Amino acid sequence: MEQLGQPLVNQITEELNGSKSDRGTAILGSSLVEELLRALLLKVAVPNKDFKLFIDRSPASNLLAIAYSFGFLPNELRHDIKLIFKIRNKFAHSWNLLSFDTPPISNIIPNLIAPKKFGKIRGNPVLVNNGQFAKTLADVENRMQFIATVIATSTSLEHIQNEIVSFVPSERFYVAPK
Repeated sequence: MEQLGQPLVNQITEELNGSKSDRGTAILGSSLVEELLRALLLKVAVPNKDFKLFIDRSPASNLLAIAYSFGFLPNELRHDIKLIFKIRNKFAHSWNLLSFDTPPISNIIPNLIAPKKFGKIRGNPVLVNNGQFAKTLADVENRMQFIATVIATSTSLEHIQNEIVSFVPSERFYVAPK
């Protein structure tokens, strides 16, 4: 997966904002977070095809459990990822016309931590409402709070991956047979 440099963050933000449906935004955002979790776990593992196959076939919730269990994720990040996946599942498994502003989704959004902590992600204003900066979090549309959470989560996962990789020895004590 491509590193989340500023051009990619802008592209992701544009695509999430450009999605014509809230359902599409939720599924796209969740997929991005899931792929970053998968990349993190594959980056730190001893390269072997069995583990890659296991990770590739693991559902998002299992990837989150593994990353958290190994101490790669702080609790607040884990909390928001769980909610991103929960929102995605509500959209993906409902025949009702859901939006970020209707229950049960609108009941989950206030529990996201990232929008309360970040007004800008990598210098990009993300908490905006109809092109204007929001004065308070209450002024921010639920959709934008979700997008801000996905961007903050993606940026955090990339940072964690880069930090962890710097601690992984280039020569392993044990090299798995090919």
